Amino acid sequence: MWLYEGRPHSLLRIHQERELNLA
Repeated sequence: MWLYEGRPHSLLRIHQERELNLA
């Protein structure tokens, strides 16, 4: 889950995507 795209910035991307899904 945290290894999204295998990038260190995955945390921010996942957080934004999760917010969009929750919206």
